[in-house]
Amino acid sequence: MEKETSKKNFLIDTLKGLPLGVSAAVPGVSAGTIAIIEKCYDRIISSIADLKKSFKVNFLSLLPFLLGYLIGGALALLAIKKGYEVAPFCLTGLFAGFIIGSLPSITVELHKGNSIKEKV
Repeated sequence: MEKETSKKNFLIDTLKGLPLGVSAAVPGVSAGTIAIIEKCYDRIISSIADLKKSFKVNFLSLLPFLLGYLIGGALALLAIKKGYEVAPFCLTGLFAGFIIGSLPSITVELHKGNSIKEKV
């Protein structure tokens, strides 16, 4: 049962990594912003910060995000290239919408004051 939960968490974290990779390819959208929206920012930053203390554990924690990031980034680059060939104005409007649409989520997180600094 525990192994099944572990596989499920790995898959969920990999899926959370996909939008992080997409955001790397989309102009004006930050992977950090997407990580905050997905509520995985603190976990990623903690794992990176503690990488020297416990490399294997933290690397394995980051691995699904990294895999999702690479897959999402590659797919996004292919889609953006094709999209700009077909409808450049629509794609630019979509990117602007992503930026504007993420503002409420970021504002909520900033007002909560939840950050890694408070947990240390």
